[in-house]
Amino acid sequence: MDLVIRHLTFAPTYAPWRFAAVKPGFRLVLKSHLHAAPRNRYLFETRRFGPFTTRRIQQIVQGYREMAGITQPLHPHLFRHQMLTYLTSKGLTDAQIQLISGHESKKSLEVYQHLSLESVDKAYQDAVQSVGI
Repeated sequence: MDLVIRHLTFAPTYAPWRFAAVKPGFRLVLKSHLHAAPRNRYLFETRRFGPFTTRRIQQIVQGYREMAGITQPLHPHLFRHQMLTYLTSKGLTDAQIQLISGHESKKSLEVYQHLSLESVDKAYQDAVQSVGI
């Protein structure tokens, strides 16, 4: 974790390295958290000093979903999917998204490149306008 240049880099046991940018305000929260528990082996630990299991993280997300009154299905991977889709819609290149997501091939990024009719119409209108049709 490099909080000086504001990013987290981590290596899950089943996937390639991943990169996560950290907003300056959240960087301070992370620094405080790390300072309060300098002996932690994991960024977020259970009461037994181990990592949270995938199932426990799912349970935590479901608890917040219920508290928020959200009725649609919600799972932790949806946050990742939504953020990568949002970054794609904001114009980040495939290479940038690939670095952030840890995907090995650009082909696997297609799932995040949703096209909306509004974005297609705007691009079409801009292209047609420049041709003078």
